[in-house]
Amino acid sequence: MPKFEPGEPPRPPGLPRAQRRAWNALCSELLAARKLARTDAQLVLDLLRARAGAYKGAPDAREAARQELARLTAIFDGRTPFAAPAPISETDQPTTALTLPVFLDRVRQERATFAQRMQPDAAVCQEAPGTPYGWQ
Repeated sequence: MPKFEPGEPPRPPGLPRAQRRAWNALCSELLAARKLARTDAQLVLDLLRARAGAYKGAPDAREAARQELARLTAIFDGRTPFAAPAPISETDQPTTALTLPVFLDRVRQERATFAQRMQPDAAVCQEAPGTPYGWQ
């Protein structure tokens, strides 16, 4: 993975609900500023812990947390924002999307022919009546 690929880093598993919410809010904030990299998971986690530590614990622990918070905030503030994503042009958009009426017609067709395609001794149905399923 490139060092500074823009995007949200994977959230560590097992975080309590409050930390997950704080993680999501911080990542949203940093993504909006285009300063979050996919490799920043540990920095984000340390920043969340420093934010929490600045308000709880003994006075010297709070002061140490404030200093750590300032250091970590300076890392993100000092970054040059990533380039804005290029807008998707009309020609780049996929043209194979199904319309709802076409999709519904295909579902009706599948349901209407299910009894003819069903194979009681097999794990899959036939693709069409008399045509075995092709695993491609």
